[in-house]
Amino acid sequence: MSGFDPFADFRMHDHVAIVTGGAQNIGAAIARSLAGAGAKVVIADLDADKAKTTAESIAEKTGASTFGLGCDVTSEADIQAGVDQTVVAFGGSDGDCHDGAARHSRRFRRRNRRAGRHRIRHP
Repeated sequence: MSGFDPFADFRMHDHVAIVTGGAQNIGAAIARSLAGAGAKVVIADLDADKAKTTAESIAEKTGASTFGLGCDVTSEADIQAGVDQTVVAFGGSDGDCHDGAARHSRRFRRRNRRAGRHRIRHP
């Protein structure tokens, strides 16, 4: 067998992803897939307890580093707090996936662009 790995482009090791609306349903499936591919995952959801429970479950199943937090994506203060917690826990974020309130969660992306880069990193 050759050394070809058809899934090499899908590996997410050393990446950090924020998933809004990630506590259940499609958002949880996205978070689980990212974690299964090796990413560290932050689950941001209105329901903080459910986000934490989902993060723990995903960590148990995948072995990935995850954490859940309460976040209302219509609130600039909540968004900033979520980004700050991600920087403290994982050193920053490489990307985001918005399942919850997609119209409002674009603010995460704008916050990244304001920093002049897609990747949010601790200074």
